[in-house]
Amino acid sequence: MKSSVVLALGVLASAAPTVAGPISHAAYRPVNVHRRQSVAPDGSTASQQAIYQQAFTDPVGAAKAANALPFIAGQYATGGLYRYNLVEDNTQLPWNANVPFIAEAAVNGSVDGGWQALPNIEGMTLNRTFAVQPGAVMPFYQTQGYDASKVKRAVMVMPGKPRDCWKYTSLVQNALNVYTTNPQSAGNNPDGTSSTSAADRTAKDEVLILGPCWMNSDDAKAGAIQSGELYWHGSEWQSGMASRGPGSTALSSYEVMDAFMDTLFDKTQFPALETVVMAGHSMGAQMVQRYAVVKQPAAYDASVSYWVGNPGSYVWLTSTRPNQNNASCANDYDEWAYGLDGSGVPNYARERVRDDQNAVVQMFAARNVHYNYGLLDNGQGDTACEASYQGANHLERGCHFVESVAALNGNALPKTHTANFMPNVSHEDYAMLSYNISLYRLFEEVPEGASNATNSSAKGAATKGRGGSSSAAAPQALVNSVALVAGAMFVFGLSLL
Repeated sequence: MKSSVVLALGVLASAAPTVAGPISHAAYRPVNVHRRQSVAPDGSTASQQAIYQQAFTDPVGAAKAANALPFIAGQYATGGLYRYNLVEDNTQLPWNANVPFIAEAAVNGSVDGGWQALPNIEGMTLNRTFAVQPGAVMPFYQTQGYDASKVKRAVMVMPGKPRDCWKYTSLVQNALNVYTTNPQSAGNNPDGTSSTSAADRTAKDEVLILGPCWMNSDDAKAGAIQSGELYWHGSEWQSGMASRGPGSTALSSYEVMDAFMDTLFDKTQFPALETVVMAGHSMGAQMVQRYAVVKQPAAYDASVSYWVGNPGSYVWLTSTRPNQNNASCANDYDEWAYGLDGSGVPNYARERVRDDQNAVVQMFAARNVHYNYGLLDNGQGDTACEASYQGANHLERGCHFVESVAALNGNALPKTHTANFMPNVSHEDYAMLSYNISLYRLFEEVPEGASNATNSSAKGAATKGRGGSSSAAAPQALVNSVALVAGAMFVFGLSLL
């Protein structure tokens, strides 16, 4: 598809500046994503750094300390945008290195009026042939010219509320460029270094980047969606609701995610694949977290990681909330997509949640989930009453959620869950995605059981990660991968456009 669109995304508060051609990270500052935050008092950086360090050994304690920061709880900036100046740190803020930056593609249309086209992205192919079922195609971006025989990991990034799949795909491309050009840039240690040997670093051609485009009815009317392609109502894609088209098609967005996963873990298409990372920031993180809670179990689940960055709200795991003081939703604060109660749970998961909610929660606890928070992200985010029951703002809700998960597990996070807190970062997508620990999670970390990832037909085989220890794959009784309509076309891994 040749793009002739020239209108920049000036309507988006979170959009990066549109620049012709690559620019250096040293020249790029995502200043227009610094929003809705209060001015941090003098000396706050030291407190934030202490929390960042603490999270590597005591994430629950770090969450409590983050919620105790004086400039976080219940505060909002007034009188316009406040733009925080990032502390220069070439170790932990790697975009300061001289790495080419792929700018966000220009696109005609608007968030509210609908996007008129899906733009071309440098280094990516727009795939419009992936039929989840006959006559229902899911458009997405994929790494251009990838060699399926070399792909060891796939990183799937969800868009934000503006449905800007092109933007987030480019941000992950940029993060991968930082990772592959700066050997010191990814680390799972507090000082930014990695415990992984140089030999285990991931090569660029071993990573497949995918950017699903969750378009809605406005985009279908405006022209971004072609005949036969899936679209949803509003932002319902993030909560697993049924599509509104094409035609009478009513597919849960989570069924579409299952189809992606089943295809990626099909050894006939990706024989070397070890792990898939599903990543999202803000509303994209809401989708990642909710999908991780109710995802249909599959034999390859141990090989999937979920990177959750600064979501505006969560599906809570219990009916208890930290802030039950808003009477306007006292009777429905725990209904989907804020909790597991009520009839609103999508058909995709309704029966499992109804029959054994505890099993659903336990399965979530066994998944590889990584919570990531900017320590200056005190913007309100989700303004719904149900969200207010979870806390006052992004960071407060995140800290409360970490504590709530730990409360179900002896006051410690499950061994497959982590929480990290980024100092001097607010609601900034690229700062979150390109922090050292995030680069490690996205491009280097291999979960236990991932090196021999099986396709959805595998049966209970033990698998082994790079770390050397074994773990059993999901019992076959729990495996219930998405059943696609007979004749579905899985052309995703077979050809490039």
